[in-house]
This record gives sequence, structure tokens and C-alpha cells, in this order.
Amino acid sequence: MMIKRIEICIELLKIGVEFVVAVAEAVQIAWRQHLNHRTPMPPPPLLPHGISTSYHSPFLFGFLP
Repeated sequence: MMIKRIEICIELLKIGVEFVVAVAEAVQIAWRQHLNHRTPMPPPPLLPHGISTSYHSPFLFGFLP
């Protein structure tokens, strides 16, 4: 009975590893397609005096310790 449980555990572990590998490959393929089809961002609009309207705020991601 104990050997049967160990065999089932090993089979479930194999299935889990195969699932993780399949998901990792799918993410890798999706990431490559995203990078290949990415278009460059347009430049930010400028005010009449040439000053950019957008600036990077240091509070965008919060404080880090």
C-alpha cells in the first residue's frame, strides 16, 4: 500500500513538472512575440515654449525602505 502511494506521488510530481514546463514555454513564446511586435512610443507632446508636459514622479512606485 505504501509503495502504491509513493508511485502515485511520483506520477503527480511528473505531471506537475510537465505543467510548469509547458507554462514557462508559453510565457517565453508570448514574451518573444510581444517584443517582436512592439512599436516605439511616440514622443511626449511639447508646450509652445518647448517644455515637456510629462515628468517622472518619484512617488510613482511608492517609497522603498
